[in-house]
Amino acid sequence: MSRAYVPRGMCAFEWCSAIEGALAHLGMGTLDGKEVVVQGVGTVGLALIRQLLARRVGRLVAADTNRDALDHAARLLEDQPLELRLAGPDDMSILAERCDVLAPTGPLACVGCGMARGSDADALSSFRLRCRGPRTTAVGAVLNPITIPTVKAKVRACAVSLAR
Repeated sequence: MSRAYVPRGMCAFEWCSAIEGALAHLGMGTLDGKEVVVQGVGTVGLALIRQLLARRVGRLVAADTNRDALDHAARLLEDQPLELRLAGPDDMSILAERCDVLAPTGPLACVGCGMARGSDADALSSFRLRCRGPRTTAVGAVLNPITIPTVKAKVRACAVSLAR
């Protein structure tokens, strides 16, 4: 079975178009001037950030647990209005940032399957283990029954990356 290859820039373009569709549906206009938070600045996240900057977002904040990825993004986008944050491995505070649009990136970023019973920490650990695929490179399952109640964004713009 062959797998089609879609350049990440094209995925980001389509992602931004979907975000603008959601904003229009809610009567919020376009991305121009909006506050956007991106969780993850890897290949897909960086392509999304470039598209968002091209669409003149008002405020753009991005967080990642990988310092090298953040440094790379800072070098590539040094003259752009972008706030980059280093997050700890279990730090999901970026999801609670007040914004118009929240865009978590990475494989299985937004999964809504049921949770195991028990403590929140045990449930999240179990949830992540059950939802990860063998080729997953990111933590995944960022938006889940534990983190969703903390989200303050008006639009949650999830896209699933199947990249290896």
